[in-house]
Amino acid sequence: MTSEAASTGSRGLSVPARRAAIVVALLICLAIDGCLAWEVRDQVSLGATDFIAFYTAGQLVSHGNGVHLFVGPPTKEIVAYPNAHPAEFTHVPYEALLFVPFAHLSYAAATWLWCILCILLANISVFVMVAELPAVAGRLELAILAVGLFMPVLIAEFNGQDSLVTLLLFSLCFKCLMRDRVALAGTALACASFKPPLVIAMFLLIATTNRKRWRFIGGFAVTGCILFILSIAAVSWQGVVGYPAFLRRYAATGDLYHASDMPNLRGLIVGLMPENAFQSVTKLLVLLLSLSALIVAIWLCRRYGDEAKPLHFALYVTTTILVGFHEYAYDLVLLVLPILIIWNWFSAQPRDQRRYVWVPAAIAILVLGSATASLKPRIFTWAVVLVFVFLCVLLWTESPERGGAAVQSAA
Repeated sequence: MTSEAASTGSRGLSVPARRAAIVVALLICLAIDGCLAWEVRDQVSLGATDFIAFYTAGQLVSHGNGVHLFVGPPTKEIVAYPNAHPAEFTHVPYEALLFVPFAHLSYAAATWLWCILCILLANISVFVMVAELPAVAGRLELAILAVGLFMPVLIAEFNGQDSLVTLLLFSLCFKCLMRDRVALAGTALACASFKPPLVIAMFLLIATTNRKRWRFIGGFAVTGCILFILSIAAVSWQGVVGYPAFLRRYAATGDLYHASDMPNLRGLIVGLMPENAFQSVTKLLVLLLSLSALIVAIWLCRRYGDEAKPLHFALYVTTTILVGFHEYAYDLVLLVLPILIIWNWFSAQPRDQRRYVWVPAAIAILVLGSATASLKPRIFTWAVVLVFVFLCVLLWTESPERGGAAVQSAA
């Protein structure tokens, strides 16, 4: 069925034609990236992106002053760059090591190098994902265009964030789970721990539904210990111990987070609640809804056993985005995984038995309409909610036997 799905997806195209289509898709995406780079060239070069925090972290660690990231005066008072907006490094300490090589370049050169690397990571992630999605692999050029045109990806590429590193690690986790390399899946997810709000939810979902959960937990734990040692190497023991207190001080800055703009349940509730609502009530609603989403996802996935792995992972990621406590539009790059998995599920069905025939149109609207949605982040939130609901309905209405067989034929 794998070869049939792939051949169906590429029907009418010879091998040279397919390769040419892939090259054209890559060139189109690069042209879009080039135009966007030209538009934001001043902001990027002068330090008006979030990369300033990562560059500062690399500078401090490379000079043996990593402890000052979390202990002592704020980093924006330690290192300053002309015209740069103030930003502090708030991620897990070991990630600062990633930016040490960039610290040996000028700020402008380091920023542009990071942008180029992010573009490469976005494309590499596509190839990692489609290796496990044969129906999508048959139309690889469309998958490349879908990712290249998805606005959260474009935002992540030029906003100086590390969201595309997260996407690659989640893609590797997906690949490892599909190939039953569960311990390596735990390793890949642990490496993404610089985004704790996202990783914690993913860890709970996989650990409670995968039958080889102890291998997964073992891989995650061993890698976590190594990363803990790397954190000490980066910022010293004093810096690691001071990190929780630093986060508490950072959280005390109040509305710095723009919570209503977050594309998750927290942003949805904050946006819907009246301005005079008690914060405790808002937090309680967010907690209850988040727990409900997690319980529903776990129950639906356990209902199948291990048969619907790709759809499981799509639900894992979508649930993680919803319940993640702190995230922004660029973190929605993770939505690429559910989009491609749903597309693969739909394309793998026999043409005369396909349900939900509107799925391709919905995916096109989600991808192409993401540019408009970026102007109103709450639209993104509702899009994630709709994807979550669709996956829940899909797993609920499919019997375990039928759903497992359909997914296995697609894989």
